[in-house]
Amino acid sequence: MDGRESRLNLRPRPTVASSRTILIAGAGIGGLTAALALSRAGFRVVVAEQAEKLSDVGAGIQLSPNATRILFDLGMEPLLAGSAVVPEAIGVMSARSGREIVRIPLGAAATFRYGTPYLILHRADLQQALLQRAEALPDIDIRLGHYHDAMVANQKAIEVDRTWAAQGGFYTLYRAHNFHFLAYAAMFDGQKQ
Repeated sequence: MDGRESRLNLRPRPTVASSRTILIAGAGIGGLTAALALSRAGFRVVVAEQAEKLSDVGAGIQLSPNATRILFDLGMEPLLAGSAVVPEAIGVMSARSGREIVRIPLGAAATFRYGTPYLILHRADLQQALLQRAEALPDIDIRLGHYHDAMVANQKAIEVDRTWAAQGGFYTLYRAHNFHFLAYAAMFDGQKQ
């Protein structure tokens, strides 16, 4: 980053009580990023993933400076350094002539303008880096191979069987459709944007 103040309120918090535990279904990019953000906001997070192990699936993805700013504020910058590429530009080409119509500068220009770079990397590399970061934090518990009939999604929420929830110590569940809002709210901690 170029020294600009981040608007994100992602200061580390002490270990929290289990009464502030949130269950996230899925250890994909969204689930792991939400877990990191919620942990930084003072929650204990359990991520339940049905796969026994996370595999190298997917393709290359592009991360705009908006996304890299959040990831860097979550401590991901050193973990992405070895696998991400910073492109110098994006060229939009004419299908008919093959000539370049417009060129959008990225690289150092995007980093200077937006404070963080535009990155390209493989989806599996991002997921692995997020998993590595999450596993290093004491308030995040990743449970692979945890898919059970105790979790049932309906239109409004993810319902968890009370017996299973009691065994896992889960006290707080949020609607799956609101995970992105919940993570956003936790990161910005009520600040006006």
